[in-house]
Amino acid sequence: MQIKRLLDDLSDISRINRRKLSLQCEALSLNATLDEVVAQVQSRIAASGQRLEFEISEDPMPLWADATRLRQIFANLLVNASRYSPPETAISLSARTSDGLAEVCIRDQGVGMSAETQARIFEPFFQAPQRAGETQTSRCGLGVGLTLARSLVEMHAGSIHVESEGPGQGSQFQVVLPLQAAPQTEAVHEQQHQDQQPQQVPKASSPSASC
Repeated sequence: MQIKRLLDDLSDISRINRRKLSLQCEALSLNATLDEVVAQVQSRIAASGQRLEFEISEDPMPLWADATRLRQIFANLLVNASRYSPPETAISLSARTSDGLAEVCIRDQGVGMSAETQARIFEPFFQAPQRAGETQTSRCGLGVGLTLARSLVEMHAGSIHVESEGPGQGSQFQVVLPLQAAPQTEAVHEQQHQDQQPQQVPKASSPSASC
């Protein structure tokens, strides 16, 4: 299962870099999506001797997004938090709304990061140096999961950030996504108008393709 997930992540990153990965967006509830992610990873975190705490706002959090990719983002972050945390620690997931945005935070009590690691953590294949007392089993990744998570978040017109007070102090990842129940009507009309125009050769653009 671990090898398959790593291969799938590598395949997704390759498709994003070649602009071959597209999102299948629909109107959905981030509240419900996060509940599904919790159910997906809870047993795995419990098997590692950790506990998952979650506080998801009851305020509606509508998104126009790809449900499969959202689950992939947050499951990836939670599993990553578990991998770099010792037993008998807590991993927390919280979600709330603020100024038209959905803010999701994942916190752990794990190995933490230096400032240098925080600056590079989303780079492809980057792995922080192993520190004394850190088990080798936490090093089973290839350093592509966070790169993929960032790419998928940005394809949803969102952002992802990491904070840590330093080695041994745990980490926090924050994902911010725009609340939107469906595409704006004007944008749809503009797209329909463009579809009626003669086809032109597209110019080079960013690898990301938002909904």
